[in-house]
Amino acid sequence: MTWSAVLRAATLMGSALLTCLALDSTVLEMPTPRVRLARGQVDSSGGAAWMISQDPTTAARLGRALFQRAFTAAEGASAPAAAPALSAARPARLDFAPSCLQCHNVPFGEPGAGATAVRDAFTVRSTPHLFGAGALDQLAAILGRDLLAQADRDGDGTIARSEAVGGAHLDTGTGAQVDFGSYADGDGDGRPDLDPAVVVWFVDASGRRLSGGDLRLVEVAGYRLALRAFGAGGPPHAAAGTTLRAAIVGAFALHAGLQAQDHVLIARPQDGGWAGLGAAGVRQVDAGALPDLGLTRDAEGLSLDDPDRDGVCAELLDGDIDVVEWFLTRQPSPRERRELPGYAEGRARFISLGCASCHVPSWRRGTLTVDGLYSDLRSHDLGADFHEPQADGTRLRHFRSAPLWGVAHSAPYGHDGASLDLDAVIRRHGGEAVASARAYAAMSAAEHAEVLAFLRALVLR
Repeated sequence: MTWSAVLRAATLMGSALLTCLALDSTVLEMPTPRVRLARGQVDSSGGAAWMISQDPTTAARLGRALFQRAFTAAEGASAPAAAPALSAARPARLDFAPSCLQCHNVPFGEPGAGATAVRDAFTVRSTPHLFGAGALDQLAAILGRDLLAQADRDGDGTIARSEAVGGAHLDTGTGAQVDFGSYADGDGDGRPDLDPAVVVWFVDASGRRLSGGDLRLVEVAGYRLALRAFGAGGPPHAAAGTTLRAAIVGAFALHAGLQAQDHVLIARPQDGGWAGLGAAGVRQVDAGALPDLGLTRDAEGLSLDDPDRDGVCAELLDGDIDVVEWFLTRQPSPRERRELPGYAEGRARFISLGCASCHVPSWRRGTLTVDGLYSDLRSHDLGADFHEPQADGTRLRHFRSAPLWGVAHSAPYGHDGASLDLDAVIRRHGGEAVASARAYAAMSAAEHAEVLAFLRALVLR
């Protein structure tokens, strides 16, 4: 039996056990066969890179099996040992989820939306769906390059001090403009005044990434940037979620206590902050201090480090991340059911309310067209009802414009899942969206019904 056939059999066996059963706690505890994969080379059989190039369907099935898999303690699934405890029974961490399917489960067996999960002692997050993840990953990578090129007049890949001037504006390709802030440091804090969704890191005169710094320091020659593709928001310019691969690695570590030995996300100093290519060819941003750097390895190159001190090393390999990433990049984009009653009228009212100024319907970049996304991919302050207290006493105020594609199938709503239906989350808008929310509130019941009919036509499939 060929290696590909072995992988196919193991994958199908694991998928069948999960997809044929109803969702309950017993499903997530059933052991299933697992095939572990190193990345390898495209021209050398046996690794994930070779499998993706030679048998992409099997690679996606294996990625699906890992996405659905209920990882066990023997495989390293656990809470981080260093998590501070609020009590003997409740550590201050995201609720333990040993399987992606535990939260991403509507529709069951697919990378859809699902439960609202505890993020820490103070906050929660609504589980987003991952349909269209590949298209969103590619779009953010292209827009990030466009933002960099707009200011990088000499084309050396760095926005030098002398180039850090002017506004960062992108044309959607459909006639709209999106304002991502300013390349300059107008407020004097040492950072460019760019939207928090734009990840920034500083480099020296030779283009090497600096571990910290800001534009006020003499050793800083300039900065580089990328646009964060995933996540609801967070501390300004946080690198988490910059790409789909980074989001996958971060989610496994945060939710399941599984550290990835993934050197695709680690750059050499001379690379200036750019890391390798993901499974679908998207350039990665250096994730910095990944939990498992593999500083000590065995003869086969597997990490002997144990960053969470649970007794399990090399919990996920770069090839494991490859196939999960490959599976998610192949997810179809959500659809607009234009034929449904009220769609056209509701969409027109949605636009007249000003909602489309943030929930931008579509983006076009070269050969890439992302229709029906309904997001400008930047961050906004929607008022006190969306603000989020933090453990240090501060409040997060800015969150990304949630892409509305698939919104009909992704309740509850808001980054925190605090709104149970579409009408409630619209009325909850304030801050930058207060005018639109007030205009919606002033509409008649029939007009409300038209707007909601349009939103209910934005389905997953």
